[in-house]
Amino acid sequence: MANHVAAQRTQIRTDPALVGRRPADLPAAIELVAPGKIQISYHGATDLLAQIAELAAAATHDFPRFRQIFEGLDA
Repeated sequence: MANHVAAQRTQIRTDPALVGRRPADLPAAIELVAPGKIQISYHGATDLLAQIAELAAAATHDFPRFRQIFEGLDA
């Protein structure tokens, strides 16, 4: 139960532009380094979660382009 309470109290700060994030606009902290492999740079657990939220938002807002980028498909 303590873990659940700690998770609920954790604030994950994201960029206000997150609501309209597109795959081409991902922050530099998220890099496609090889087919099937991404690298996420972060500073602590909450920053990692914020970067993951950025990635998920980009997929949500333009999934066809997200697939092109991350599956290596032709644009």
